[in-house]
Amino acid sequence: MTSRAAARDRPATTPPYRARMRLIRVLVPLIAVPALTAVLAVTAETVATPTPAAAQGSGDTGYDDGYVFAGYEEQPVSVTTVNTTRPRTPTRWCVHWPDYLPSLLADLNTPIESLAPEEVRQLSRAHRGTLVDGRIYHLICYRTGESTPYYIGVIEYRRRDPTGGQITTIETVSEHARELVDAPPPAITTSPPPDRLVVGFETWLATPDPLDATRRSAQAGHLWAIAEPVPIAITYDLGDGTVLHCSGPPASGAVGVSRDERPDCARHTYLDSRADSGIGSFTVTAVVTYDVWLVTSEDPTPRLADTIDGPPTELPVIVREIQAVIR
Repeated sequence: MTSRAAARDRPATTPPYRARMRLIRVLVPLIAVPALTAVLAVTAETVATPTPAAAQGSGDTGYDDGYVFAGYEEQPVSVTTVNTTRPRTPTRWCVHWPDYLPSLLADLNTPIESLAPEEVRQLSRAHRGTLVDGRIYHLICYRTGESTPYYIGVIEYRRRDPTGGQITTIETVSEHARELVDAPPPAITTSPPPDRLVVGFETWLATPDPLDATRRSAQAGHLWAIAEPVPIAITYDLGDGTVLHCSGPPASGAVGVSRDERPDCARHTYLDSRADSGIGSFTVTAVVTYDVWLVTSEDPTPRLADTIDGPPTELPVIVREIQAVIR
């Protein structure tokens, strides 16, 4: 499948030099104060804090503030039917920090490991802002029930894998379900038949078989996602430089033969056989475009997740020039 999604540019996130110097000068006398209070109070006074983001589909597993990504170590698997009765028992969780926060703690001689998990979450809520694809963040991850992080590192944030593979979240389960989608190549035919097309006479194209693709499901722990592809358009490359893009759900059925069955879009007239013999060969290629809709354990409302092109079908055709003698 060919996805049409695009990544965003990565903006800079480091505070200006002067603001950093002010932070350091003010933080030094506060080393005796608890690290969380000092960082929150001083940073709020000297640096404009980004507006906190709303919940971003973190897969509410007991951490319902929208800043914690919780899930499992196990990888998502394909399932025929999702199990909606599994308990919410995440084994891991992570938060993102903007890239300047660890250096502020270093100025306080306070390692991240010395903070309580709730302090780590509070700092994320206060400073992270809206997550942006392609931006660099510090990622801090815990095993459920433990007070010391098992992972502290730097990642480039990707919406479809927000923890860089550290945790299986609802986002990674959804991505796995999307990747399972396998639309069939379309069956195509023509009227007149493919070996009897005529220069100057209109050729009609059709897809005789249904274009529906199987919906696919994935699950990890209590997290599940169902991806359903829906055909929305078909594109024909006629082989002579003409490309037809026919929007709307492609109709399936036998090709028309009478005037009232003339298709609105899927028709073409070859103007030249491009052969000295008057009998030319072309290849018609058809590709169906699908919208992929998702429902998940965290959001029962169908959401448009992707637009993909299915595999192509090629149909060789013969185009003849016909000459008539008028007496």
